[in-house]
Amino acid sequence: IPAFYSAEGDPILDARIVRKTADLIEQHGSNVWFERDTDALWADIKPEDWKDADPAGKSQDTLDVWIDSGSSSRSVIMQREELRHPGKEGIENWQADVYLEGSDQHRGWFQSSLLLSLAGNGAPPFKTVLTHGFMVDADREKIAKSREGSYAKPQTCEAYIGEYGADIVRLWVASQDFRNDITVSNERIKKVAETYRNLRNALRYQLSNLYDFNPANDTVSDNDLTGLDRWILDQFGTMQRDVTAAFNRFEYHVVYQRISQFVSVELSAI
Repeated sequence: IPAFYSAEGDPILDARIVRKTADLIEQHGSNVWFERDTDALWADIKPEDWKDADPAGKSQDTLDVWIDSGSSSRSVIMQREELRHPGKEGIENWQADVYLEGSDQHRGWFQSSLLLSLAGNGAPPFKTVLTHGFMVDADREKIAKSREGSYAKPQTCEAYIGEYGADIVRLWVASQDFRNDITVSNERIKKVAETYRNLRNALRYQLSNLYDFNPANDTVSDNDLTGLDRWILDQFGTMQRDVTAAFNRFEYHVVYQRISQFVSVELSAI
């Protein structure tokens, strides 16, 4: 709270002081309030026409621990060209498509962002809110840096990438329903590694058969397709629609399941 106090302990909270404090924080960050003493702050913030006595102290109170991130729609999105939507006017010019955070932020960042934006901008700061669970180990304990030393093996992305490779770790992430807590273990990643190899082999087989394909000379008309051709194209179209719908719902684990099922069953087992 950008307030000062008189020698008698009365608060000095003036709109001019608040605006000049905002200008100072824009230049130096919010820590400037705590890094400088009262005299140094007052020298930069004191209104030009101030006639009362100078303050004897400054506030150390916080209105809300989420006030900074909660006001990001005004202080970040509206201030950065790369975050806005060119060619759109009003709310649609700055409103974010998605706010993404952990499920513990329903009463934190999500709520403070919503309330402050409704009060200051007259609209929510986001079109959609996406929440995710926490990473937990095989014992369902939350994985955190503070507990990392207790693990028999470091459970970090670097450790898993070093053992399995980045592509398998990426596929494992996509395979998880992030809306719930996600269990991390070698066994689970090994299962995804098997699926990864199936997908990779299927793609390699397809490419090996298409390396000399020329659409101008080799395309087959619909009338000349065999029954098997028509069936697999129909199955692929169904899978494609399911995958597109899952992407639109942010259900990436469904994308993983449908594609891996198509490769293992329709493309390989029938």
